[in-house]
This record gives sequence, structure tokens and C-alpha cells, in this order.
Amino acid sequence: MIREAVLAALAVGWLLGGRLRHLAELRIVAAWWAVAALVAQYGLAEWAWRGAAWAVAVGPFAFTASLALLAAVALANAWLAPRAGQPWARWCFGAVGLGIALNLLAVASNGGQMPVSVAALRRAGVEERLITQLADPKVVTHQPLVRARLVWLTDVIPLPRPWPRPRAVSVGDLLLAGGTFALIVQGMRRAPGTAGSRWKRVADGAAGSL
Repeated sequence: MIREAVLAALAVGWLLGGRLRHLAELRIVAAWWAVAALVAQYGLAEWAWRGAAWAVAVGPFAFTASLALLAAVALANAWLAPRAGQPWARWCFGAVGLGIALNLLAVASNGGQMPVSVAALRRAGVEERLITQLADPKVVTHQPLVRARLVWLTDVIPLPRPWPRPRAVSVGDLLLAGGTFALIVQGMRRAPGTAGSRWKRVADGAAGSL
């Protein structure tokens, strides 16, 4: 879901007159800690899926720890954003941090894995082959939803087509995607001297040719 949010934000930011290079001007505290957390999270999940026993054993703990670190980084940036000269980013980082924190709460309450509703996956149109993989012990970040705690925070919201990749998501995922989308769009537009919206210029040009 984050991938789609990032791609959509880049497109919308460009249409609104933003520049990709302006994202490099964003001040992000402890960014490398967030990168390390993501690398550890996805790296261990991949090793576990390939059958590495040590990765299967530590996967749920590492997943929980990586979410905690990511939430801490996002919320720290929300707190420090005004001091960094980008007060508008407080709400973006805040949404990202809150979304990750809600996912962390769900994961920590369910043994280090995010419960996923099989019914929601089927409503979203996910292939049965992929649904059955959830029960595989080599999947260390997610599990089928069976008597889970804090069910309302787990992956129970179906995202069917026309969404590019049908799936089930959580409330935290929606906040995380929304915050990421807003951060990228606003970050692309925030540098001084940015021209007006490309969409507006295209529309004005079309109107002028009539």
C-alpha cells in the first residue's frame, strides 16, 4: 500500500507544480535509523521465507522491534518539525507515526505478527494460493486472524480492485499511507519559487486555444 501511496504522491506533486529535488530538502531526524529498521524488517522476512531457521525464530521479535523504531523516528520528527523550519510536516509525520504505532500495538498484542482476516482477503479478491501461504511458519510478519487481540487494529479492511494489488489492510496502514502521501506532495511543493500547478497551466493553455 505504501508503494502505491508513494507513486500517487509523486504524480500528484508533479501535477501541482512540485519538484522531485525539493524532497532532498526535507529535514528528517534519525533517517538512517528508519532505513536500518526497514532493511532489517524486510531482510529477515526474506531470509525466513527462504527457510533460514534463525530468521524464523527471531522474525516476530525483529518485526516488532523495527515497528517500534520506525514509530519513534516518525513521532520524533513530528515533534521536531516546527523547530526544523517545516511546521507543515508535523501533521504528516504525526499521521505516519500514529499509523505505525497502531500497527505496533496490534503486532505486539498478537505474538509479533500482524493478524490478517482471511474473509477480508477473499472479499478483496486475493488468490486462494496466496491466502493459504499465511499459515506457513516461514511467514514471520503476518498470520491468519484467529482469536486475535485488538481485532479492529489488524488487517481487516479489504482493498479490492481497481486497487493495483488487492489486499487487506489495517487502520494503521491507512494512516501511514495518508501521511506518507501528504508528506511527499507537500515536500515537493514547499520550496520557495515553485511554479504554479502544471494541471492549472495545462488547463489554462487549453482554454486559451479555444
